[in-house]
Amino acid sequence: MPSTDPPSHLATFLAVHGLDGRWLRFTTASWLGVFLFGAVALPWRYPSEVLGTVIATGLVIGLLLPAVAFARLLDEGPAHLVLTASRRLASTRMLWSLLLIACQAGIAALAAAGMSATPPLLVVADAVLLTAAAVLSVALFGLAAGWLLPLILVSVFTAPGVVPWNANILYLHTLAPVTAGVAAATSTIAAAAYTAFGSVGLWTRHRGSWKTPDQDT
Repeated sequence: MPSTDPPSHLATFLAVHGLDGRWLRFTTASWLGVFLFGAVALPWRYPSEVLGTVIATGLVIGLLLPAVAFARLLDEGPAHLVLTASRRLASTRMLWSLLLIACQAGIAALAAAGMSATPPLLVVADAVLLTAAAVLSVALFGLAAGWLLPLILVSVFTAPGVVPWNANILYLHTLAPVTAGVAAATSTIAAAAYTAFGSVGLWTRHRGSWKTPDQDT
């Protein structure tokens, strides 16, 4: 006989934030694709390159998918309910956003450990930087725009000639420590922004488009 006990606070929290079977399947498939590309395709495509130095456009673009997927877990529910909530959300937002970024870092580290051709620190730093950019994008523009800043970031560093190669922190393995530092700083800024503005986003708050019709009168 199925249990009739009410769901726990944790289960309710995860459900509200969108952590369900569909999210798990999508995120698992995204990371599996990244891992197979790095572990199989890159060594085959660049057999003469020194191990631990190869990172390609496909891998960086592939990291966009799990980054945006993790940003979807920042959902707090309808904007008018979030903005009129009586309880304080700041501490929960801070812990949740940092936990998501840390989880992404852990998954990236596990994946990088099995990709002999790629520089592990750069893979982890790229994954964290893109996830932090997604969190910041949600905080600034709302949940639906979680893809915006990571896509801009990848586009700028991938397009030929936009960023000098010796300053390309997403691709140049010798800059991995710099990338890690930028990722850490971006994570701090993103978590602070999400703490302040939540999944509604600064732009939506400014426009007042969260209001229901009866609140406009």
